[in-house]
Amino acid sequence: MSDIVVRVDAISKRFEAGKSSVQALNSLSFEIERGEVFALLGPNGSGKTTTLNILSCLLDPDQGDVEVLGLKRSDPHFFDKISFMSGDSEYYWAFTVSEILKFYANLSRCSWRLTSQLLGEFGLSQLTDRKWMMLSNGEKTRLRLVQALMTEPEVLFLDEPTVGLDPDISDIVRTKLKELHLKGLTIFLTSHYMKDIDSLASRVAFIKNGKLLEIAPREDFGDIEQLEQKFIRYAREEERQ
Repeated sequence: MSDIVVRVDAISKRFEAGKSSVQALNSLSFEIERGEVFALLGPNGSGKTTTLNILSCLLDPDQGDVEVLGLKRSDPHFFDKISFMSGDSEYYWAFTVSEILKFYANLSRCSWRLTSQLLGEFGLSQLTDRKWMMLSNGEKTRLRLVQALMTEPEVLFLDEPTVGLDPDISDIVRTKLKELHLKGLTIFLTSHYMKDIDSLASRVAFIKNGKLLEIAPREDFGDIEQLEQKFIRYAREEERQ
């Protein structure tokens, strides 16, 4: 019997703005097994970030529900073993690396020893006194990952983790995520970068207009060029609608 750690059950979400409305999600359902890297693909506006925001309790669905590690979003322990990282998250500009991480360590009561170890693994040990505003894009991304991993999550939600990064830094981030996956971390990933999906994903789902179009093991979509062509075809179909 498979070990389901994320269950998304028919979630829908509509955004209203004056006389306009957008159906961001339309009865979206899927499951993620323990140890998977599950990638959700779709063009801009397809519902990827809305899905992640519901999973991380930043938004409530209009209908449907989700469970992570067997817990409902209303459970007080829902966040005990999950974490979230977005490639464009910001921290207070004047805080140093050390101040940012100590703030979150105090909130989550996590081990500073582990945090120090992560700083070393991500090459940030010499930057603990540097302010957020002085970090490069690559250093900011690595700090975001340290903050997400310092609680030792079992499930990690990633929203565009390599956005805006140089290819060499993107490769470092992917390599580290692969290592974490091999240690058993379950990852839910959204990205527009096919190299992220190609090198990390074990299963891929395509969505459009908040609806699930296709879901299959990564290898079923062929090589990276074929995966990209599938993405482009779905995106162009959306533009014609």
